[in-house]
This record gives sequence, structure tokens and C-alpha cells, in this order.
Amino acid sequence: MGFLAAIPAWVSLAAAGAGAAVQIDQANERDAEARQDAAKEKDAAKAHAENISRARRKQVASARAATAASGTALDEFSEINTNDIERSGALDEQMTLLTGNRRAESQLYGQGDGARAAAINGAGDLLSTGYQIGWKKPKGKA
Repeated sequence: MGFLAAIPAWVSLAAAGAGAAVQIDQANERDAEARQDAAKEKDAAKAHAENISRARRKQVASARAATAASGTALDEFSEINTNDIERSGALDEQMTLLTGNRRAESQLYGQGDGARAAAINGAGDLLSTGYQIGWKKPKGKA
């Protein structure tokens, strides 16, 4: 194969390399977007947990005020209701944070594999194109 005859083959090989680079760039962009989305998910869960915490404190204060206004002594028996509110609110707060973290992690799961898969796919394209233009082709075969 002469020099001029090999030019289209090398152009094909260069195009395959450029295609591989584009695939890797796109995978990296998707990875960055997923990281941003995961951070937003965590921030939203944290904000929601803070709202739950504020509501819990208000409910406890209201329960204590209602108990005191009813003339009941504020002893350990009258605090049972407020302790239940505290426990329930704290559990809701923790579950909200946990759920937000799990959603964020599920968004990130596999995103790092996207860039690796794009690189492997690009390498496969390069090898396929190289084989088609005669690189490492067994001699005597068309």
C-alpha cells in the first residue's frame, strides 16, 4: 500500500481517536453533573432535616406550655409526651438525612464507571479501525 493510498486509513484512525476523546469528555461531563446533583440532594435533605428540627422544638415548647397552662406540675410524668415528640422528631431528622445521603450516593453510583467504559469503548474503536486499515492484519488476507 503506497503512501497516498494509506492517507484515508490514517484519517479513519485519527477520527476514531477523536471519537474516543469525545466519548471520554462526555462521560466526564455526565460525572460532574451527577456530582452536582448529588450535592444538591444532600443539601436539600439537610435543609429538610433542619426544618424538622425547628418544628420539633416548637412542638415540644407548645406541649410544655400546654402542660403548664393546664395546671399540671412539670415533673417526669408530664414530660413523657414531650419526650415522645423529641424522639420522634429526632428519628425523622436522622431518617431524612440518611435518605438524602442514599439518594445522593445512588446518583453517583456507576458514574465513575462511565468514563472508564468510554475509554474502553474508544480503545476498542481504535483497535477495530486499526485492524480494518491493516494494522496487525495477518499477512496474505484481504
